[in-house]
Amino acid sequence: MQNKFALAYARVSTLDQAESDLSIPAQLREISKYAEANNIEILHEYVDEGISAYNDEAKRIEFNRMIEHAISSSEVSLILVHEASRFYRNKYRSAAVKGELRKFNVSVITTNSPYDPNTIDGIWRESIDETIAQTTSMQIAFHTIKGMKENAEKRDPETGYCYKNGGRAPYGYSLKSIPAGKDKKGKMKNKLLWEINPETAEILRKIVVDWRIGERLSYKQIRERLNDLNIPGPEKEHWGTSTIREMLVENRLMQYAGFYYWNKEDHKKSGKRYKDKSEWITVENAHPAILTIEEVNAALAITKNRQPRTSAARSYDSPWLLTGLNLEGQPFFTCKECGKTIRGISSSKKHIGNYGCSTYHNYGKKACSNNKRIGRLFIERRLLEEIEKVFGTPNAISSLVTDLNNRLNDELKTYDKNLYDKKNELAKIENDIELAFSAYLDGIDKDICNEQLARLKSLRSETSLELEKMESNKPQLITIDLHKVQELFNNLKKIYDSGTNEQKRTLFKTYIRNMELDPELDTINIVFYPPDLHEKIKRGEDSPRYLSSGVGRGT
Repeated sequence: MQNKFALAYARVSTLDQAESDLSIPAQLREISKYAEANNIEILHEYVDEGISAYNDEAKRIEFNRMIEHAISSSEVSLILVHEASRFYRNKYRSAAVKGELRKFNVSVITTNSPYDPNTIDGIWRESIDETIAQTTSMQIAFHTIKGMKENAEKRDPETGYCYKNGGRAPYGYSLKSIPAGKDKKGKMKNKLLWEINPETAEILRKIVVDWRIGERLSYKQIRERLNDLNIPGPEKEHWGTSTIREMLVENRLMQYAGFYYWNKEDHKKSGKRYKDKSEWITVENAHPAILTIEEVNAALAITKNRQPRTSAARSYDSPWLLTGLNLEGQPFFTCKECGKTIRGISSSKKHIGNYGCSTYHNYGKKACSNNKRIGRLFIERRLLEEIEKVFGTPNAISSLVTDLNNRLNDELKTYDKNLYDKKNELAKIENDIELAFSAYLDGIDKDICNEQLARLKSLRSETSLELEKMESNKPQLITIDLHKVQELFNNLKKIYDSGTNEQKRTLFKTYIRNMELDPELDTINIVFYPPDLHEKIKRGEDSPRYLSSGVGRGT
């Protein structure tokens, strides 16, 4: 019998499992025994340790590598796991990934209860295993949350402070592990407390009491002082404005006054960071305080009394025409020193402002020394001149249009492929429904059949809606008209002087692929469309006075 080729996968989500029968070596031993007994050759073993199969999908690096290996190899036909929950605890994601693997003739086998997933019996057993894995995960999550809630409300008999549910202690504190008896298996348990870190707590008091309350320094001024004093930030790097702002919000300050908040972050709803405050668990005198309530109130009063700063909306109406992404979805204007984006920096004078490095602006000179700024109006008008020089011939414009048409219509090709895949997915679901109904008529367990049919019908409805949405949002075949581009080119200055910000932005990004500010050479490197056209320009006297002036061309 000809050998089959497989990949092996093992996973544990906790240290307890690593020391039990579910340990990585134990899983791999069982997989190896099954492979030897069935003439299967294992080409590679993939292992994820301390990773959940329900919530940590992005962290399952080895799992994702294994899937890529399986679908890209012509040899691999099997993936072997010890049990279904090692592959996935989320039955819907499990079904989706297995469905994708089947397109490449790859099946997943659980070695502790092997079955052929390509038979009707195998489909039912697979569905049952996946359902058990998910419901077990949900039960574990329920009891874990319940235990964490109880833990957050318990107090250490010696110190009187409440226990913490893991995670990193906030700046100013350190985690302290204390023995707390033994578990049911006789293993020593530990509980976590927050204790004051003398070094960082002193800095925290300087930030809040001395600088914010005493000197009324802004977030940026506090950031600069910390970085000038070479005080490492919470991540052992430079301090950023956002870090200071986060430390001075109400719930963070109250935390420094001894309050403990738990169950406040919302991990389910996209775009929503915190749950409603009514769902928060709040414990007073939960750990030693670094600040008094009076100091917290004084710091909050300064924030509330400051006039909130408004910034230009991140939309196509923004006056910063050279920020954001280019037509290919890549950063349009970057700093050569740190590689980060160039941002707009507002001025007190209306319609005046500069472009500068976002890293320097947000984190200061310790993070990036590029303090160069370019006058907004100067660089934009200077770019118009360069576009006229580069594209001032009919051949140049024709080459630009051809290149752009090729790039923009790649989106349509991608759409056609995705639509084809979605239709095949729907067709497979329809086929699975027919198989499930046939099994029902043949007398196979009707409760299981009904459950499977209900799931498949729900999946069919979801997939049909996705398909309808895709078909109604089909991208149009984009063909940039050569004559219109010529007209656009002939009216560059007119559009810039009287057009909308969206029109102006489109104007620049039609001709320019990306730009880079080089502080050492005091130049702006420009890459045009087509990408083999390059140019360099010097900053001019319209920029801030500490910058060099003049115009030059490079290669």
